[in-house]
Amino acid sequence: MRFLLFLLIGFLPLFSNATNVAPDTIRTYYQGVLLQAAPDHSLLFFDGDRLIGGTQLPIKGNLTALSANSETCCGVTDAGEIVRTNDGINWTVFDFNTHYDGYYPACRFTCVCVTEDLQVAVAGVTATGAPAMFISVQGNVWNERPLVYTDPQGNLASLTELPEFLYYNIDRSTFLLMCTHNKLMILPPCSHCNEVREETPVTP
Repeated sequence: MRFLLFLLIGFLPLFSNATNVAPDTIRTYYQGVLLQAAPDHSLLFFDGDRLIGGTQLPIKGNLTALSANSETCCGVTDAGEIVRTNDGINWTVFDFNTHYDGYYPACRFTCVCVTEDLQVAVAGVTATGAPAMFISVQGNVWNERPLVYTDPQGNLASLTELPEFLYYNIDRSTFLLMCTHNKLMILPPCSHCNEVREETPVTP
């Protein structure tokens, strides 16, 4: 709750144009506060419906996703940046594309997942248009998670659909990657057991 206390005493500047925030803006809950993306690389903070603060993120790209566990909040951008905070106030930026230039292809990230067992996963699209996913413990060194699976005919195939949402089932230590065209990729600890399913869209 230290984050909330800092906000309530006015440590962060308040924003007066909260009504300009679109209802589908990127958001996540962190330490009891709703963090919601706003224009100009900023984040707004809400306690229920009440705006209580905000901060400017030191990023070059546009924020595309947020995720948090009880200790850490992370976000990703379409410029290959990974932002991170452990207190809600001080944010660091890891420029993935610059750091791994020549080792991994440049990426624009579309989703992120922070798990309660200290893993951080990011996914997105490479400069060649291929989907990609990377996993780190504590967000320091990043390793690529191959997006390959065995198709119904028993052949090895690669995911072609683009990542949209990333979830984690802690009971099974399994990531769930929702992609375009209603494709769901299931990624358990063993990469040889990756599976792709086609999910039926839910109609309202």
